[in-house]
Amino acid sequence: MTLSSADNRDEYTGTGSVDTYPYNFKILAEEEVLVSQETTAGVSSTLVLNTDYTVTGVGNASGGNIVLTSPLTTGYILVNTRNMDFLQGTDLGEGDNLPAEVIESSLDKLTMMAQQNKESFDRSMNLPITAVGVSTDLPAAVANAALGWNAAANAIVNIPEASTSATAALASAADAAASETAAAISAASINLPSFTAADVDSSLEVNAAGSGYDLIPLKERVIRAELYSNLFI
Repeated sequence: MTLSSADNRDEYTGTGSVDTYPYNFKILAEEEVLVSQETTAGVSSTLVLNTDYTVTGVGNASGGNIVLTSPLTTGYILVNTRNMDFLQGTDLGEGDNLPAEVIESSLDKLTMMAQQNKESFDRSMNLPITAVGVSTDLPAAVANAALGWNAAANAIVNIPEASTSATAALASAADAAASETAAAISAASINLPSFTAADVDSSLEVNAAGSGYDLIPLKERVIRAELYSNLFI
């Protein structure tokens, strides 16, 4: 039997009332489905065969079902993926017949292994195909250090805690300054003074207390300008 589908993963969200979820890929044994669950808090765990669930449809090209022992909790995520071992159990003796079913099963298993690897690779971080001369090797683990690109942007290095702490301190200081500014703005009155015909050409100016606005007549602005000019004569 051929493998006409590259499906290797199924994902479902619980409703609190459903306990049966299909897997849409061929397996050769019950243990070859990895069933994982994620709670609404983001905590992931691997369910246990014959304790948390059972499997039907082993050997079917279109897959089968994962039957949970209790309905999947509302909002929880269930993921079914293929989980084959990477072993070769077929032993063909010298001069023996070559049964088509045995050969085909072996080829199917090789293909399923490749599909399993692809599913894992698809969840990995990759450099763009145009990247040249960039190393993705990780440095040795260092406590409390962060990972980042080096100055040449061609390798990943450890960034010392002091550097990350300084960056965090600057970010914290910026946030504090922004909060203080916002608080000062919110504390100031935004009520505008009343305008009359006599206030034509007047402008608004924050008052000395910083709590509101005053109307400054044109004449006073001109006088101030002359005073400022005289200071530099």
